[in-house]
Amino acid sequence: LCVLVNMEEAELTSTTSIPSTITFFRSISNNQVEGVVGELLQRIDDGLSNSKQQVVLSTTTQLLVGLLYAFPLYEFSIDNAFRLLSFVSERQSITLRRLFTLILSRHSPSNLLIQKVEGSTSQFLRLVQTNVTKEEVFSDQVPSIITYIYDNDNTSVAILGFLASVALYHPSALEPFHRAQVAEALEKSFSDASNSTPSKGGSMFGGGKKSRTPYSELDGSEARGLFTPLCFGKVYGGEHIKSIAAFSIANTWLRSFYVNDLTDEEDDDDVSDAPPVDVTLTDQRLQDFNHSYFRGVVDNSVLVDESLINNTRDAVHPINNTNTKDEIAFHEEENRSALLDQTNPSGNDETGDESEHNDAFSPPQLPVMTPTPLDDDGGLFDSANLQQNESMLATDKVFESLYHTGVTRLTLIANKSHGEVASNASGDASLNYSFQETLLSECVQVLDQFCMTFLLEKKTHQISREDWVLREAVAKEAVDILTSLCSTTSDIFPRVKSSIEKILRLSTAKKEKDVLLDCPHLLLSLMHMFLHFPEITTFNTKTLNNLFFEEVMKRHYADVFFCTDVVSFLMNNSKKLLKRGVFALYFPSILYILAWHPRTFSSQFMELVPLMCEAATFKELLHRLFDLPCLTSALVQLKMCGSFERLVSKSTVMIAPPLYNHILTTKGGLGGTIDKLNVLHELTSEYNSHALVLASAEVAPLFARIVFDVLLRHASASLTQGLVEMLIERVDNLYNIESFEKELRALMAEYVLKVFQRHPGLVVDQKDNLREFAVMKNAFGGKEEFFMHIVWIIGEHVSPNSSKRCGTGVMMEYRDTLEAFAFELLSHTQSASVSRNESVHHGRLLNVLMTSLAKISVRCPEIRPRVLLLLTKIADTHQRLRSCNRQSVLVRALLLLNVLKTPSIGAAIFSEPLPVITDSSIAQSHLAPTGPLSLLNVGDTFLQSTKSALRTTTTTTT
Repeated sequence: LCVLVNMEEAELTSTTSIPSTITFFRSISNNQVEGVVGELLQRIDDGLSNSKQQVVLSTTTQLLVGLLYAFPLYEFSIDNAFRLLSFVSERQSITLRRLFTLILSRHSPSNLLIQKVEGSTSQFLRLVQTNVTKEEVFSDQVPSIITYIYDNDNTSVAILGFLASVALYHPSALEPFHRAQVAEALEKSFSDASNSTPSKGGSMFGGGKKSRTPYSELDGSEARGLFTPLCFGKVYGGEHIKSIAAFSIANTWLRSFYVNDLTDEEDDDDVSDAPPVDVTLTDQRLQDFNHSYFRGVVDNSVLVDESLINNTRDAVHPINNTNTKDEIAFHEEENRSALLDQTNPSGNDETGDESEHNDAFSPPQLPVMTPTPLDDDGGLFDSANLQQNESMLATDKVFESLYHTGVTRLTLIANKSHGEVASNASGDASLNYSFQETLLSECVQVLDQFCMTFLLEKKTHQISREDWVLREAVAKEAVDILTSLCSTTSDIFPRVKSSIEKILRLSTAKKEKDVLLDCPHLLLSLMHMFLHFPEITTFNTKTLNNLFFEEVMKRHYADVFFCTDVVSFLMNNSKKLLKRGVFALYFPSILYILAWHPRTFSSQFMELVPLMCEAATFKELLHRLFDLPCLTSALVQLKMCGSFERLVSKSTVMIAPPLYNHILTTKGGLGGTIDKLNVLHELTSEYNSHALVLASAEVAPLFARIVFDVLLRHASASLTQGLVEMLIERVDNLYNIESFEKELRALMAEYVLKVFQRHPGLVVDQKDNLREFAVMKNAFGGKEEFFMHIVWIIGEHVSPNSSKRCGTGVMMEYRDTLEAFAFELLSHTQSASVSRNESVHHGRLLNVLMTSLAKISVRCPEIRPRVLLLLTKIADTHQRLRSCNRQSVLVRALLLLNVLKTPSIGAAIFSEPLPVITDSSIAQSHLAPTGPLSLLNVGDTFLQSTKSALRTTTTTTT
């Protein structure tokens, strides 16, 4: 309940006594419910009249809770339903509106009959819409409601808006003859609107003159052709409001019933026509890394659920991702065997040498996957709660749209914009030619008027910001309608081309371009049109891509409405954008959205981030994710300063401009990071405690994990070499937020193990990097776990079983490195200044170090004497120490001495190779009871002999 109405639990419990309310409602009979409901509604009415918000909130909560627990099937009487409906107003708080809407959505009467009483039609339609979850109510009501579509203008506007919402939520309630009737009404609304102002008696807004005067364009010339929302006048009649309402819902109607699907569903090109697999993973990645798979990586449901509710503005535009048939259930065992077969077709164990002949991403051909009947949300939300929540939000917003007489863009409400089409479009449905021509003429005229705005602005500079917003919204709607019309027939391409190219030519002139950059929604609609119909224009679409992703995104990343549309566009058209290289080239600018809205769009970016991961971009992408809090902090600084020039001039660091240019870049291609990363982190540390920066630091490790999983599943050994180098480079160079550093280093430590288990031959390829890292200065400072894993990797995988290139020379070099570090660590352990925590870490590290040396000595007999000497030295030293880890190190040293003095036992224990891990979701822990160290647990006899050795202070074998 708290989540649904956006209330804190403490606030809810302080508002009303939940147990007493439930007890009271359970004590009354069914005959008494209506009276109790009436009394509570009267109390709410009195509280609203007297501005007693606390009384209203308490009473409304009592009503909701009581009916929810005691009378869940209760339905209001029509009078009480209308009474409660009258409380839903923009004047009320969002919490109250949600409470009222939630009550109506659960208990609205279903036995409604339209009553043609003047002034009540709009209220009746709103009441019908509260039954948004009950399709049968709409099926019953539509036949009678649609008969009033030609009544007075007010009624027609309300009914058109209602039918548009029915088309979005319950399209099957509209029969074919209903659709034809509505299309005819929409066409009539356009043609009936006169280009002259109404008489005084016929006007709806403004004080009209007695005579009808023509509408004008923005430049003062007389408006010609059809009336459009951009015709200028001081008085508007009902016919004009009806035309504006028809224009606002026309695209919704087209996409619901007449338009062919413009999303990726139709884009099933043969993979053989796609670029080679070493360039991109194409459709395979979309299948393997669907967002439903990644939602299983971490439990992110609470975070996403709360962000949906808490961000009121975002909740109006829920991302509608219903590609259920694309969600794949992984068959782990089949995949693992297929991967093993492809990785090692000859049956040998030489998997570590694949870097010599495979230099790119090599995703194996997985067996045929079986779609899983998941919910639309990929199992993230409880389906019942999600349905209730969406119903509440949708109903609340539909109410608001009717307040604006249908002018509100209903396409945004249900997120049917940018090419997503309802599945109810019948194959034999054809658009009436007359209606098509009327719509085309209307849209072409709108775009001509929009271009005229630019010419006037260039001369006078007197167009207000509000006027620009209105004109962009109308022009965007016109482009969306033209895109829908293009999908019905290609005959209109020439007429559409001339109008669209007028807008595109504006981007080539500097002054017009600066103005066009403030029309991001319009440019996004143009992007969508050219993505699906590139033949419409000869204009270079790369120029439009650069304009949008490099300049528009950098200017409007903080606009949550715009970002919602962009994310929806990227998700609905991901296949086409992937083939055109958009994700690989522009992922830095796309990450602006995640950096500024880290919680709001986290679930959507679980699907988008894998699309950015390619052979040439994965290192730069990981660097960007590691520096996501730094990017957020830089964006906060930029927002505070107002411009990049002010941001740079504020800094005293000489190299600040290139550093800020690096972190704020909008285009990929760098391939890595910069040398002065620590200076950049210091530059942006001013806001490292900002709420947005902390939220960004919370989600960054999640997306780094996703990229790691992509690489482990698809990248070859040669590519993962770059990953190992990057992990070693960045483990000591992270943004200065303690929790972020801790979590990300733990993630790096986890995945460096998985990388070497997937490609054990990397111990030879990365020999220099591993030896250089395994020194004393890297063993501390927050890198303890990562360093310990590197030491364990050396002991586990430096073996001929990992690679034939791993000979005696390689093993002796690693022995020299570990031995030097062991003596340095042993010297540091004896220092009196070592703290208790450091002493514990020293003990763990020494145990792993001794075991790694023992493993190498078993495989290379030449180094066994020196390893035995070192183990003896460690045992002697710890017999004299009084540290807390003394006994654990001493026991381990004695165990290893005993094992190594009998070569056959040592070989049996340490020479058995681990299986190569080909499934990224499986990584055997080296500390697990089934791991190789389990053979050291040789029972009570051995432990008793060790205790005896301790008592006699000798290091001989038992």
